[in-house]
Amino acid sequence: MELHVRTDSNSESFPDVEINAPEEEGDELDSDTAKLLTGIERSFALDTAALLGGNEYLIKQMLDEIEHLEYNEKELNVLRWGLTELWGDQTTEKVLSGIISEKKKVQDGTQTETLNNQKGLNKLFTKDNQVRLPRTLSNSLLYCGRHSDTKIYTNPEDTMQRYILINLRNFPYINFPIGHVPDYSEGDSSPRLQQCEKLAVLYFKLTNDAPSPSSLGARRVSAARMSITEHKEGESPQPRRFLNVNKPRERQLSESQKLSESLALEKGMLSRLHFVGIVPVPN
Repeated sequence: MELHVRTDSNSESFPDVEINAPEEEGDELDSDTAKLLTGIERSFALDTAALLGGNEYLIKQMLDEIEHLEYNEKELNVLRWGLTELWGDQTTEKVLSGIISEKKKVQDGTQTETLNNQKGLNKLFTKDNQVRLPRTLSNSLLYCGRHSDTKIYTNPEDTMQRYILINLRNFPYINFPIGHVPDYSEGDSSPRLQQCEKLAVLYFKLTNDAPSPSSLGARRVSAARMSITEHKEGESPQPRRFLNVNKPRERQLSESQKLSESLALEKGMLSRLHFVGIVPVPN
């Protein structure tokens, strides 16, 4: 039995075609000065954000904290890096130098008010959003992990420096625009105001080898940094009370003790965060 294979003399020949695969979103957004967090690092950061967002009391206390500090060199560095990525270098320098800050009158004349803490950044939000900022920040941190357009960036030159970028269009009951940021990209002395629908949280992510939060800026100790194991000098901690020695350890603790351990874990996670600024971001 012979097998004959038919060849088609009219077969078409195709020229070489170059196929360009679309770039991943992370590759498109990465730069030499900002690295997009992915994988387990992103998941851990979002879990910590949700943990903080679930406690509006801590949010209010954190905002009160950064509204009364005096920015030091390290905090100004993370502000300069983060705001440059979010706003551009010219607008950032104008804001940090206090040029767009409100002017206060003194006896000798008029003196420009410099940017010392979150109070100066609050002026970039609209009045109603200034009042609602604790609630807005709490809700957005709590639920931002549900949305793929929530981005977390770190500075490749200093991985302690980070910011979370949140699109507030994903959340209900937000009055838009949430704020306005001046556009100095064209060097205009009276720049146009850019409407903002995004929110950014700039912070330090501390490690075991990092300096303590108190060395980064002058601020009061918040509940997020208090340890439930603190005792007065000379006092020893009370021993744990077990309900039944015959039961597994997870069933031995009372409800109050379980809550205490859970609170200790939460505070341990939150103690790794050193917040510097909350800012609106142009669309």
